[in-house]
Amino acid sequence: MGVRLGMTASFSSVSRLPSHGHLSRHKQDAIYIEKRLLIHQKQSRIVMVKQSKAKTFQAYLDSCHRRYSCVHCRAHLANHDDLISKSFQGSQGRAYLFNSVVNVGCGPPEERLLLTGLHAVADIYCENCHTTLGWKYEQAFELSQKYKEGKFIIELSHMIKDNGWD
Repeated sequence: MGVRLGMTASFSSVSRLPSHGHLSRHKQDAIYIEKRLLIHQKQSRIVMVKQSKAKTFQAYLDSCHRRYSCVHCRAHLANHDDLISKSFQGSQGRAYLFNSVVNVGCGPPEERLLLTGLHAVADIYCENCHTTLGWKYEQAFELSQKYKEGKFIIELSHMIKDNGWD
C-alpha cells in the first residue's frame, strides 16, 4: 500500500502516504520526505542523505568540485566556486568569506563591532558535530559593507580542503 513514484513525478503529483495505524504521523512524514528527495536528487548538485536521527539530513556536495569540509567531522561545508574572499579575520585567525554553505545552522542574530564596523551577525555551526565555525552577516550598517549581507565567514581552523586539491 505504498506510494509508487517515478523519476518524472513532481512535488504536486506525490500524495501523502495512506494512514497506517502502526506508523506515527512523524514516521509517515519522514518517509514522505525521503521519497520526495529521491525524486529530485538528480536535478540538483546537492544530494540529501538521511542520517540516523529522524528528519536529520546531511547535504553532500558534487564530487567533481573542489570543496571545503568540517575539520572535526568531515561534513561538506562549501564548494570552492562559492568562495568570495580569503582576506578575512575571524576570532581565531584567518577566515574565508563564502557566498553559500551547506550543513550549517545559524544562531540568533546579534550586533557586533567587528574590524570593519558594526554588523548584525549570527554564529554558524556545523549541523553534524555542532562546532561553531564562524558567522553569517545578517546586516551591515555601513554602505561600503553591504556586499557582505547574507554571506558566511568560516574560520580556517575549522575547515579542510577536500576532493581535488592536488
